[in-house]
Amino acid sequence: MKGTEKVAVYSPWSWSCGVCVVGAMLSAALLLRGLVNRRGAGNALTLVEEVEEADSSFLKAFHPIPPCSARPAAHLTVKNSSGSNLQHMEWESKIGLAFTKNGLIYRNGTLVVPVAGQYYVYSQVYLGSRGCTQDNHLISHVIKRTPRPGSGSGPVTLVSRTVRCQSAATDIWLQTSHIGGMFMFDQGDQLFVQVSDPTYLSIDINKIFFGIFLWETLEKADGLYPSPSHIGQ
Repeated sequence: MKGTEKVAVYSPWSWSCGVCVVGAMLSAALLLRGLVNRRGAGNALTLVEEVEEADSSFLKAFHPIPPCSARPAAHLTVKNSSGSNLQHMEWESKIGLAFTKNGLIYRNGTLVVPVAGQYYVYSQVYLGSRGCTQDNHLISHVIKRTPRPGSGSGPVTLVSRTVRCQSAATDIWLQTSHIGGMFMFDQGDQLFVQVSDPTYLSIDINKIFFGIFLWETLEKADGLYPSPSHIGQ
């Protein structure tokens, strides 16, 4: 009799923690490689001392890095009512795979950043139609940040993608759009997702989602890094 095969199931939270660990390992490897290239076949002890010194000065710009389980994060899934709101999509934050934790707040379609730092933000939508209402109809999928106080501007586009509906009137058209990126945010920044024509959304909680997790909490150190308030405006 054949044994039962075990299948591993990974949650969005465990995936984000894995990304954090891999990123930290890559940063350390790149730092060491740079110093080796610079010194060549120099004294090993001196090289270790340089690594420690460089690592120390690098980390001075950062607050103590919290473990993955303590980092602000959220993963939201689509609500059936999302297709009716042209301003921004509405999301589920508590049921099923959806969650918010460690200070991240979901409010009226937006995610509210609890602490200034570098975050990875992502979204996916699933679009579908039986034929296109117009030839070569374009549909945009966008993650935006609300304007900051005193900026005098409108919402800021962080990342976007445009897809084209191309199908005959009798054909079923389906398209997935996934967008994401790393951005600096201030405490209190609000993020939301827009789809230019929500009537094309094919509602599926496993295929339409919006999420974010903290990568690094950045201290506004003198001259080392730009203030988050000057990024993305």
